[in-house]
Amino acid sequence: MDEKIKCKIVEDLLPNYIEKLTSKETNEFIENHIKECDSCKNILDNMKKDVKVEEKKENKKQVNYIKKYNKKLKVLKGIAFIVLAIVAILLIHTFRNLIIIKDLSNKANSMKNITNYYAKTESNQGMKTQFYVKDNVYLLTLENHTPDGLRKLTRYKKDGVSNTYIETETEEGLKKVAILNSSEMPTVQGLSNWFDEGSFGQLFLMSFFSIIRKNDLNGKECYKIYYLTSPSILYDESNRFEVYLEKDTGLLLRQQNGKMMDENGVYKPIITNYEYKYNIVKDDDLKEPDINEYEITNN
Repeated sequence: MDEKIKCKIVEDLLPNYIEKLTSKETNEFIENHIKECDSCKNILDNMKKDVKVEEKKENKKQVNYIKKYNKKLKVLKGIAFIVLAIVAILLIHTFRNLIIIKDLSNKANSMKNITNYYAKTESNQGMKTQFYVKDNVYLLTLENHTPDGLRKLTRYKKDGVSNTYIETETEEGLKKVAILNSSEMPTVQGLSNWFDEGSFGQLFLMSFFSIIRKNDLNGKECYKIYYLTSPSILYDESNRFEVYLEKDTGLLLRQQNGKMMDENGVYKPIITNYEYKYNIVKDDDLKEPDINEYEITNN
C-alpha cells in the first residue's frame, strides 16, 4: 500500500485512536505505522496535547462550576439557618406569651366564683365606676364628669330585675330619671376575664404580636402587655392596648388605650385604673336609691 495512503488512513483514525474507540487490530496497524512515520507520530503527539489542553479547560470549568455551586449552597444554607433561627425565636416568643395569657385567663375565670366583692374603675377622662356585689345583689354607680356637668348612673339589680337611676346636671338644675323593671345586667362586670372574647386563634395571634414583661404596679406583681390588640377588635390596627394584669388573679389593674387632648391642647394617653376588694361588701353598701326622688320612665 502506498505510504501516502497509509498516512491518510492513519490520520483519519487517530482521533478515534486517542479516544480509544478503535479495535485491537486497528491499534496495531496505527502503532506499527507511527513507529516508522515521524510525520504521523508528530500529528499524534500534537493531537494528544490538544486533547490535554481541552481536558484542562473542561476540568477548570467544572472546578469553577463546583466552586460557584458550593458558594451558592453555603449562602443558601446560611439564609436557611437564619430563617429557621428567626422562626424558632418567634415560636418560642409566641408560645411563651400564649402560656402566660392562658394562665392569666384561667386565674381570672376562677375569680368569677367570688360572690362578695367591690370593684372600682377610674380614668383620667373623668369617668368613675363602682361595683358592689353580694349574694346575687348588684349595685353599680357610674359618674362622668364633663364640661357640661356631672352625669351619674346608678343601676340596682336583685332577683333578675334591675332598676336604673340617672342624674344629669342641666341649666334648670338636677334632672333625675328612673327606668324600672329592666332585665339588663349591670353595664360593668367587676371580676371579668380580659381575654374572654378571644378564640384560641385570636389568642395565638395576640401572643405573636404582643410583648409581655413582668412588672410591678402599686405594690402588686403583674404582667405588662403592650402592643396588644383587644380580642373583640383584633384586626383594627387603630386600637392598640397597653394593659397591666395582676399575676395572682389575672384581673386587669390598668389599661391604656388611645389618646385625648388636655386643656393645653397636648395629647395624652387615656388611662383607666382598676381596684378590687373581696368579702367586704355589706347590706348597707347595696342600698337602692329612693324611687320617690326620681321621675319614672319606661325608656
